[in-house]
Amino acid sequence: MPHSEQEQVFHATFADVVQAHRRIFIERALTCDLDEDATDRNGGIPCQILRAHEQERLFSLAWPATLLVAISESGDHSKVSYRVENDSWGPIQQRHTDEFLRGFIADVVAWISNKMYGITSTPPSPQTAPQQTISASSTKISTIQQLQQLAELKSQGFLTDAEFAVAKSRIISKIDE
Repeated sequence: MPHSEQEQVFHATFADVVQAHRRIFIERALTCDLDEDATDRNGGIPCQILRAHEQERLFSLAWPATLLVAISESGDHSKVSYRVENDSWGPIQQRHTDEFLRGFIADVVAWISNKMYGITSTPPSPQTAPQQTISASSTKISTIQQLQQLAELKSQGFLTDAEFAVAKSRIISKIDE
């Protein structure tokens, strides 16, 4: 059975990361059949297990992917483990699970970035890049953590150089306030 697995660390609150995943399930029209608080099974550490299904149609054949997400709190960040499975066999199905997982994680990162920094997921045109609204004051994480998260988003390709520069300058300007 084709499958893809990945782990991701988010420098965001546990509640925000869980909320982001639930929102992306809705935006992608995924059917969520499991949303379980697994804190008791995780030694008292906050943990949420989510499972959702999609119905993808290619060439009139249905190749649904199933996504299992385990979110756990770890200090000042949240750790997320992903597994996507496809009930069909073959290279097309494997490519589908890989692309599905990449796209899903990108959507979650974009949602969290927008919530924390006001950064939209669409690349700006050269005329609009300096005018983006980025607000880091609403978050409770330190300036260093904000800059680290921003650098991580840029290194993963989720931010352009212009978005990074604008967000970085706004975060640094908050130090003087």
